[in-house]
Amino acid sequence: MAGETPAVPVFACVYEGHSFADLLPFFISWHPTLRMIRSLCLACVVVIAVATTCFADAGTMKLAEMVKYSDLIVVGKVVKARVDGKRIAELAVSQTLKGDPSLKRIRFYAGPSWACDVSDAVEGETGIFFLQRYLTDDPAEKSLPQTDSDGIRVFFLTHSGRGRLVIHHIDGEDFVYARRKGGDVKFPVNLGFARYPKPEDLDLGLIRATDLVAYVRSRR
Repeated sequence: MAGETPAVPVFACVYEGHSFADLLPFFISWHPTLRMIRSLCLACVVVIAVATTCFADAGTMKLAEMVKYSDLIVVGKVVKARVDGKRIAELAVSQTLKGDPSLKRIRFYAGPSWACDVSDAVEGETGIFFLQRYLTDDPAEKSLPQTDSDGIRVFFLTHSGRGRLVIHHIDGEDFVYARRKGGDVKFPVNLGFARYPKPEDLDLGLIRATDLVAYVRSRR
């Protein structure tokens, strides 16, 4: 009606003179849905930051370097994924490719020791395991006992857990999955792919376990 003052939203009166950018933090902190969206966004930023840091820190290691830096390389089967409730796996050794051949049972840490460590184990799996006596060159760490309570040697997986190459039995043959580009382990080109599990992805292939064993023996 003529002479009446038009209705104005309350928040427009209270926050008159402020831009939307000025008010946005207030609405985010006030509205539950917006608070949840903010939390999810922050979580995504943290995940991306950690992933980027891990790629930079752990990086890619050549297979030849994994052989060089490993104190023990064996073919074996995980008989226990956890020992006494600890994240330590026990391995029955069937072949020793590098290191002490008298070790028929060994253990390794099957849990992360830092943010980018992917160490793990699955009971019953068979694989080629690249192992180190020490995680770092820290003298304090080297002074720690390297055997479990019952005298079995305990190792670390080389390259922050990436020295665990699981063997897959397919159509009567044993294979290890590998990537030519972008993987954590860089395999040499002379270790050719015997198969391509995904025809559309020629970067992913299967290397015969026997070829991989022969390569390790030749480089030790």
